[in-house]
Amino acid sequence: MQIVWKFCWSAKFFLPSLLILLAALYFFLPFSSEPADTSGVDPLAPVEVVAEGFKEPTGLLVDQSGAIFVSDRQAGEVIKINESGRESIVSNLKRPVGLSFDDGGKLLVVEEGRGRLLRLDGNGTPTTLARGIKKPRWVAVAAEQGTIYISAKGLRSQRDRGDDDDDDEEHGEVILRFSDGQLSVFIDGFKGLQSLVFHDQALFAAAKGLKRDRDRDGGVFQIPIQPDGSAGPVIRLTQSEIKKAFGLVRDRLGALYVSAEELGLKKKVKDAIGKVAPDGVVTLFASKLKEPRGLALDDSGHLYVAVEKVVQDSRRGKERKTKESGGIIRFRAPPKPALAVPSSTNQSPIPATGRTEPHSRIDAFLNHAALPQAISEDGNFSLSLSLTPNAGNFLDVFTTAHSGQGLTSAPAEFTIVHKNMPPVANAGPDQNTFRGALVVLDGAQSRDPEGASLTFQWTLVSQPAGSAITLNNPTSATPQFTPLLLGDYLFQLLVNDGQLDSAPDTVKITAVNRPPTANAGGPYSGTVGVPIQFSGSGNDPDADAITLAWAFGDGGIATGAAPTHTYATPGAFTVTLTVTDSFGASALSQATATVSAALTLSSIGDKVLNLGETLIFTVSATNPGGGPVSLFGSPLPLPNHATFNAATGLFTFTPDTTQVGSFQLTFTAVSGDQSASETIMITVPSRPPGGTTAVRGLVENLNDTPLGNVKVTLKSTGQTAFSGTDGFFTISGIPSGRQELIVNGREANFGVFAILAVPVNLIVGVLNTLPSAITLPDVDVDAEVQVSPT
Repeated sequence: MQIVWKFCWSAKFFLPSLLILLAALYFFLPFSSEPADTSGVDPLAPVEVVAEGFKEPTGLLVDQSGAIFVSDRQAGEVIKINESGRESIVSNLKRPVGLSFDDGGKLLVVEEGRGRLLRLDGNGTPTTLARGIKKPRWVAVAAEQGTIYISAKGLRSQRDRGDDDDDDEEHGEVILRFSDGQLSVFIDGFKGLQSLVFHDQALFAAAKGLKRDRDRDGGVFQIPIQPDGSAGPVIRLTQSEIKKAFGLVRDRLGALYVSAEELGLKKKVKDAIGKVAPDGVVTLFASKLKEPRGLALDDSGHLYVAVEKVVQDSRRGKERKTKESGGIIRFRAPPKPALAVPSSTNQSPIPATGRTEPHSRIDAFLNHAALPQAISEDGNFSLSLSLTPNAGNFLDVFTTAHSGQGLTSAPAEFTIVHKNMPPVANAGPDQNTFRGALVVLDGAQSRDPEGASLTFQWTLVSQPAGSAITLNNPTSATPQFTPLLLGDYLFQLLVNDGQLDSAPDTVKITAVNRPPTANAGGPYSGTVGVPIQFSGSGNDPDADAITLAWAFGDGGIATGAAPTHTYATPGAFTVTLTVTDSFGASALSQATATVSAALTLSSIGDKVLNLGETLIFTVSATNPGGGPVSLFGSPLPLPNHATFNAATGLFTFTPDTTQVGSFQLTFTAVSGDQSASETIMITVPSRPPGGTTAVRGLVENLNDTPLGNVKVTLKSTGQTAFSGTDGFFTISGIPSGRQELIVNGREANFGVFAILAVPVNLIVGVLNTLPSAITLPDVDVDAEVQVSPT
């Protein structure tokens, strides 16, 4: 500012000029001005005064450039404040209050005193959009609908005067709807209706209360907007009592800030700003503000409030003055969070780590969908981002101070381009299977790098000649088929993530021949020389024809299920059964055959027995198995004068003269199922005719007591001999052949005994020993009757 001085040196002009100079120095020389005092304010954010000197700042608005618009209700003007300075953009208004931008970005002003809604055109000229409104106060714009909502006392009638000069505190009771150039009542029933906010098909209103709720104080109310544009039922959003709610503004995360004369929290708080969470819970944000009015938020999240009074200290030299005026206070939001994210990736999900102020709440939105909230006590936080494949992904991250009760920052905005990678098909490992078995292919290990859902397409590439299999559910992860022929079946799998096909992957399923099973039975046991019965079996799971082949371990072989085999030597033999199917697959089964040495009969040999001799030998057998052995002689009956003791094996034979010839006898040893036998020939040759012989015998009584002095006479020659005391007698030199002995016991040494005639066959040239004793009975002499010998 330039001050041009004219000095007049004449006396009559000196004094007036001096007075003017002093006045100029007072107003224009440098002076100190202290910042407006905010020490009494108790906020949850740093606070500063950004403008002052207003008479009655009421409505408040901040545009995208950061310019502040203030309606000074008492001064009747709207002021714009930016980096260039401060200017009145419209004046000569009568109590301007509410400010907003229409859908074209033009400033709307509610003129309470004249009942008008004004719009400032590009050149700053106000245009009346609507009039005839009784005490309009605040305005909210539904840009997408092209609808403007106004809080007011109502619509004027023809009897109402032109201006609303009365300044009572009972302001608007209805919300008007201005659309297509027409005003209508949107909803009524409020008391002391003040600021409005529109968002997402709902209006939010600050009011002293509802007429129907006579016993309740004010608060923030929500009015749903129906599809036809009408108002839905009013919902009291805040449960805490808010006395004389005034300004209202909504932040990016849906929280509302309301200025009020008093907040009814645990303790009543005067001249405060409350933060209303989306669920209606009210917390204290700032207090001691000296009549807070309109509220606004800028793009950085800073909160502005118009207050009726701010205190300004100023100095002019040594003089200090304090004055009060209306002002604009700004509460600073926290800075954007710092976050490290890639601009492009082919991964999903991806991690993201960030840093913000301690004790902050983190709200993140990926493609407009909210991620889980997090409280960061130390300022560090991390996110997991599941990206939309093959697309740009938009991430907004906010930080809210004081663990969610303070201001919310501007968003940290990121675009993450996800470059879709093709999925990877995995047809599973190659498999071996069998004819007739159900095979399940497995593509479940196929994957998409971004985690997208996959579709499957299986194709049969090749199969054995003559095969015509069908693949069930070829578009599933696990199709099935049943091979009926031996050989290789080749399948190809393609997967798609909705954008790209994978490279093909193949899997080979080989139908192999299942070998048969074999069972050699056993264990077996037997004896050398005795056939052993074997019994084996085989089975083929594919019902193929089978053959059974045996190897007995001693070089012998056989076929069939139940062969017999005779071992020539004892021992333990490994018997192997091989079962072979029609495709050459085979199975082995082994058993043990334990062969014992055979029961053997000691050799006897043929015999030659002369008349008058006795043949004596013992039949014996050897049993390596250790079992009992029974001996037998046959045929029965044995020849006369032959005996066989089966218990001892002793055989004797003394043939008489009638038994000249050959006798065939068989001797057998039996032990269990074993037997051994030998057939011999006993030959009794005839003696040459003529010649003498001798006979010897024993005489006994009926008590087997030898009798002496018994007279024995050969009847044919009269040759006689007497028995000795041992009962034996011998007659020599007598003819051979069939003879008769007369045995006379009349003069025996132990009494009188009978006289007997005993026939004998005497063999020439030998001493014929009678095979048994001659027994003489006692004779009762007194009863004896004499008979004439003739």
